[in-house]
Amino acid sequence: MGRKIFIAAFCVLIIIAVFVLYRLSHLGAFLKIRNLNNANCSILANLPGPEDLQIDHKKEILYFISYNRWAPMRGAHVCGGIYSLDLKAPQAGPKLICLDQAEDFHPHGFSLYQDNEGDNLLFVINHRQDGRQTVEVFATQLNDQLQHLETIESRLTKWPNDLVAVGPRQFYLTDINRPYNGIGLKIDALLQLRKGRVVYYDGSDFQIVAENLSFPNGINLSNDGKSVYVSETLAGNINVFQRDQASGRLNLLNSHFVRVGLDNITVSQDGSLLVAVQPNLIALAKHFKDPQATSPSQVLKIRINEEGYDFQEIYSSSGAQLSGASVAALYKNKLIIGSASESKILSCELNRTDIKLREWKEKGRFVTIKSHQIFYVVEGEGPGLLLLHAYPTASWGWHRMWPELARHFRVVALDLLGSGFSDKPPVGDYSITYLTDVVEELLGKLKIKETHILAHAYGSLVAQELLARFNEGNPEIYLQSVCFINGGIFPEAAKTTLMQKFLLTSVGGAVARNFPTPYGIFKHNFSNTFGPETQPSSQEMKEFWELLTYNDGHRRVPEVIQYLNERTHKRDRWVNALQKTTVPLCLINSPSDELIGEATNKQWRKLLPGSSLIELAPPVGHYPPLEDPDMVLKAYFDYVEKYL
Repeated sequence: MGRKIFIAAFCVLIIIAVFVLYRLSHLGAFLKIRNLNNANCSILANLPGPEDLQIDHKKEILYFISYNRWAPMRGAHVCGGIYSLDLKAPQAGPKLICLDQAEDFHPHGFSLYQDNEGDNLLFVINHRQDGRQTVEVFATQLNDQLQHLETIESRLTKWPNDLVAVGPRQFYLTDINRPYNGIGLKIDALLQLRKGRVVYYDGSDFQIVAENLSFPNGINLSNDGKSVYVSETLAGNINVFQRDQASGRLNLLNSHFVRVGLDNITVSQDGSLLVAVQPNLIALAKHFKDPQATSPSQVLKIRINEEGYDFQEIYSSSGAQLSGASVAALYKNKLIIGSASESKILSCELNRTDIKLREWKEKGRFVTIKSHQIFYVVEGEGPGLLLLHAYPTASWGWHRMWPELARHFRVVALDLLGSGFSDKPPVGDYSITYLTDVVEELLGKLKIKETHILAHAYGSLVAQELLARFNEGNPEIYLQSVCFINGGIFPEAAKTTLMQKFLLTSVGGAVARNFPTPYGIFKHNFSNTFGPETQPSSQEMKEFWELLTYNDGHRRVPEVIQYLNERTHKRDRWVNALQKTTVPLCLINSPSDELIGEATNKQWRKLLPGSSLIELAPPVGHYPPLEDPDMVLKAYFDYVEKYL
């Protein structure tokens, strides 16, 4: 009998040990963390516990909360504050902007709400000293201070964690639904109890709109206002809820396991989620007991779509540089990271990650237009922006500018017929007129009624034809602006290479169709159109070749480049379109481009003296979006900010 009891007890101990090891592993105890994007980081602010932050991208102001979470553990009573930092002049340092909440202010979650007039409201969770859980609402003032508008509270919430404002008096908040103490958190972590919920305040009453969550933490709203995202720190899930905008009720659509330790969520302008992560919760617990003990930090960029989700690490630290990362946001090409425990806000320059050709194809879709399969990519939210590509780089020629453009616009880029992944029929109409018909039909299928246009080289001619049709009263698409990059918009100012001239002849066309240009000759001729210091890598050159040869495209070059003749024949129509339009125009051009260059700039100044001209610094050649995308982006956004 005793032996059986011993064996049973031993088995129980084994089961418990396996369970504990499993939970420790789940909580990240054995996770190894690499350092990523740590090299170019600087400290924006040295204030304690900047647990949450928000960026006003229009005014370029960073708002953040600060609270020393170590002080209560040492028996001291301190209060927190709200600060602002001008991101255009960060060297001036942060400014305390809430002076009237100093006595009992212990801020936690934080949300920025902007109304239609551009005025800002700040909603802040306040864990009061007497145990009350309140939401403080502030309005920003012209003197850079905050005016306290009201205090909102409910006995329904036991420990609110984060909130997102969805109206001037409406918000959602996450509530872990238990007192915030060490024993309770350890039990929750070990057993992964699902006591948490999401609470909605409609301006007068609170109601529970989601339950059974394992330590709900970050919460945010999709850019279209239709979805609410909630992170579960202990379960490692990102939950996607469909939101009823009238009642505020939530319906769970999907729950995606990503990684334990998920914290605050920031929704980027392209719709992706930036989530701060403490991937080792055991180390985090030790760190909160002893600030000398480090805890790993990560930032994930998560994209959620109909098929599921994917994510990438964009920042990772073993803890030496930053422990306890709790929030992250993007400002231009900088990643700004706050921490609940550290006395610092980091600003890290992100390395550009080129989108590989295979990845670009996976991003896109195919649509049938005029019996042809047309490849296109669409991403982002906001005003429409149509990208028209150069030849033979196709829509992939925009990939280095794509992420930044998609942060500000709903961007559409297609491969024109005969280019990239779109069809390349042996007998087809490759005229600019026909290509423009295809573009108009695609925009119609995407229900785009108005758009800005950014057109490069070959694509500039399609933009000119769209402009001519708009001037003639085409009701299909309203053009908000047209900006050209190194475009042969004035044929008298553009050069044609010897190879192009040969391919335009009947002999050259026959040779190309039957004996296409070998890779070596293509590589030599194509690389000559780039600047001497901005040459494509050997891998990029192979990818350009892959684009050209896809669907036997190298045999269609003579037909496609008939646009060189067409731009001469239709010179009056297309140049008149520029001169007679009321649509804002811009030319971004490289004077060192041997094909377009200074001659085009001179014609622009002569024929369009009232339109914007931005010259790019040499030695950039014919493909600025690939050679120096940052310079082109700056030029375009400077134009947009100044003239639109």
